[in-house]
Amino acid sequence: MTYIYEDQVYEIIIEKKPIKNSYIRVKPDLNIYISVPKLTPSSAIKKLIKNNTKSIDKMLAKQIKTVAKSKDFYYLGEKLTLFEDNAFNEVYIEDGQIYYKSEIALEKWLNTRIKTIFSERLDHFYNIIEEKIPYPKLKLRSMTSRWGVCKTIPPTITLNKKLIRYDMDVIDYVVIHELCHLVYPHHQKEYWNLVSKYCPNYKYYRKKLKEWYDGNYIITKPKDKRME
Repeated sequence: MTYIYEDQVYEIIIEKKPIKNSYIRVKPDLNIYISVPKLTPSSAIKKLIKNNTKSIDKMLAKQIKTVAKSKDFYYLGEKLTLFEDNAFNEVYIEDGQIYYKSEIALEKWLNTRIKTIFSERLDHFYNIIEEKIPYPKLKLRSMTSRWGVCKTIPPTITLNKKLIRYDMDVIDYVVIHELCHLVYPHHQKEYWNLVSKYCPNYKYYRKKLKEWYDGNYIITKPKDKRME
């Protein structure tokens, strides 16, 4: 099956699974993935698509924008033009451009900056937080669905390396978010009150990060009238 959006054709991939709800997702490959219960007839699937065209269009538009942005090079909130040349012995930024010898050299430089910056921000807010918490081990890795993860035993905070694309305020929010989980390992009211104590504008940064999250979903429950 295919789907037309702004005169472009996109593939629809149907997956029948042992589930109760139906799911529609647009992934970074720009295919539309539809998961439905095993016995769902083709007519019901077509109706599901027809009744969700506005939502699918919105997800496609957002994912197209996300994919385009992911091809650009951002560093601490600044979009930089890549300039590769063997003549450069080191990586440096000047006038909106980043100069580097090779992709390997650029990746090595970026990983070093990520480790340095994220470690410094963790130290900074650990020393500011008044609540008694253990100093966590810091791990760094690329993740597709989370900006940070906190484990209390042993105390460990994992940060998404992709955060380096954002400005420092966004990075600080994620660090604060995870450190506060060492006090409250949940997302209840007292947890968010603690986050707002150290990051009053946390709702703004949460929204900003959600706009760049890879993947969108539509979940249709069996009782939904659109499936009748």
